[in-house]
Amino acid sequence: MNRFALTIYIGKGCKDRQTLLTPQLKRVLEEQIEFGMDIQSKDNRRSVGCSLPPGLSRKYPNAFKSDAWAYIFRLVNFAIIP
Repeated sequence: MNRFALTIYIGKGCKDRQTLLTPQLKRVLEEQIEFGMDIQSKDNRRSVGCSLPPGLSRKYPNAFKSDAWAYIFRLVNFAIIP
């Protein structure tokens, strides 16, 4: 947040990209991050979390509880992944 930059990993063409943000977005984005973390902690109490690649889920069974894997802009409903 200090650099006012947003990094998109594995974007179009499987490339990482970085874009600059205006300083006016800092407060709004911090609020959205806090909101996402709050939902993540509520989901974790119900043993629900973000979906991870199968190999990573086996290697780190509790990784879905980590803030590093939390989604900031989330779906309204749960997604069912077969």
